[in-house]
Amino acid sequence: MSELTITDQRLKPIAERVLAGERLSIDDGITLYRSPDLLAVGWLANHVREKKHGNVTYFNVNRHINPTNICVAHCKLCAFGRDPNAPGLTIFHWKRYTRAPSKAREKAPGIHIVGG
Repeated sequence: MSELTITDQRLKPIAERVLAGERLSIDDGITLYRSPDLLAVGWLANHVREKKHGNVTYFNVNRHINPTNICVAHCKLCAFGRDPNAPGLTIFHWKRYTRAPSKAREKAPGIHIVGG
């Protein structure tokens, strides 16, 4: 596993508790939720997952619907989103998503509509 790098200093005491195997508080959870340091939060979550389950991961299969790539969130990990006036914008009509192949619908029991 890679080394933990923390940019949000509020996460340091939480990381110490996670690495010590201690239970987190509700306030810790709120801090994790509000932290912009997504890489550190993900690293900590993966650390706990590996301690509990080893190198086994479970996935939820669903169909993602992206009606547009216009987004104001500017997530650090996203290469998809665009500002409202940027080149490369896409906006899709809802009818595009009603034509999904039946095999895709069978394999994906859920639909996840995303956008920012």
